[in-house]
Amino acid sequence: MTTAQTTNKLLYEVTPGTEIGTWGPYINTDMSIIDNAFGGQVSYTFSPTTGATMTTTDTQNLRINITGNTGSSSSFVGNGYISGTTLTITSVVSGALTVNALITGTGVTAGTTIISYGTGTGGTGTYTVGSSQTAGTSTAPITITATGGTLYLTLPSGIAGMWIAINNTTGTSVIYALTS
Repeated sequence: MTTAQTTNKLLYEVTPGTEIGTWGPYINTDMSIIDNAFGGQVSYTFSPTTGATMTTTDTQNLRINITGNTGSSSSFVGNGYISGTTLTITSVVSGALTVNALITGTGVTAGTTIISYGTGTGGTGTYTVGSSQTAGTSTAPITITATGGTLYLTLPSGIAGMWIAINNTTGTSVIYALTS
């Protein structure tokens, strides 16, 4: 039996007239891939600080079920101040800051979120917030709290396909799908 591969999904095609005898590993493997693509599903449980990275064996799955609580225990508590669009965290009591986290504190404008990291990557350092304001000072920092943030469902690179992600999470985090 001779075979060729399809262009898009690299499935093995049997050359007409050569399918006499056993189908062999090529066809049987492709049938498993097709079966997973049309009927398979995989589940990932997100925590407040971790997303998930799909394994290469999950790449043919059509449905991805995402569960977990992404917000309630992702609380950050620390001390710092905001000047303009720069949030400076001077000390951390608990948790870690993430991009898209909603921050609160005395004098902090309602709905303020972290839009990017500066020198901080979750703890002490600077962060950019979405609205210019003044809250606290370097000599009189305020208590800063934050909930939510960004979590990622990472798809392996070099794999083409289509997936349906079913988000059954609770909490305030933003979930993005991206390639590794």
